[in-house]
Amino acid sequence: MPAMLKVFVDADAFVASFNPSDTNREKAEKCVAYLENNNASLYTSELVLLETANVIINRVKSTQLKRIRDYVRGIHRSNYTILPFNSLIYNAGMKIFENQTSRKIGAFDCCHIATMKENGINLIFSFDDGYKKNKIDRVIDVI
Repeated sequence: MPAMLKVFVDADAFVASFNPSDTNREKAEKCVAYLENNNASLYTSELVLLETANVIINRVKSTQLKRIRDYVRGIHRSNYTILPFNSLIYNAGMKIFENQTSRKIGAFDCCHIATMKENGINLIFSFDDGYKKNKIDRVIDVI
């Protein structure tokens, strides 16, 4: 039996799915189809949900705040496993961040890598190039 496909979903994937005019929208739809066809187990974290809300709020009109809250709450009620953000993940993420030689990856992304490592997840649904430098496979690169 093939191994279960475990995928961590990053904020930019949620943003692209929320915003019809996002530059990554078409790629996000292809990734979603791939994940659905492969019955992937989807994971994200509390930190990603906060990041998602902040990014969306900064890109849309304030009249859409209720829609944003409903979207993020909907992720909680969906088939995602929401992983906690705690001091263990923070400290591991900051160690990863300290070892970066490029500005292509930020502290949030390093904490996401730490979350993935802690939970045995090797594939990420993200469009950020910085993950490749850290030997994290992205869904967009494997489809």
